[in-house]
Amino acid sequence: MSTMEVRGEVSYLKSSHKMIVGLVLGLAALNWGLVGLLGVNLVEVVFGTGTVLTKSVYVLIGLVGIYKLYHITMGKGK
Repeated sequence: MSTMEVRGEVSYLKSSHKMIVGLVLGLAALNWGLVGLLGVNLVEVVFGTGTVLTKSVYVLIGLVGIYKLYHITMGKGK
């Protein structure tokens, strides 16, 4: 594998990584907007209230949020 191929794959992984983080945070923001406006929690509608899956989704969103805050505060959030 050439250096250019490795750089291309690393660049692709970085862009995919940013897209996933943005998608998770965007969906979380949409969910909280719906909770505030309509009282509808999509996570609980889709996965059930108080289920292990619902709690897992909340934990995932929290971890992604912590990750993003870390990168923003460390100057890498560009």
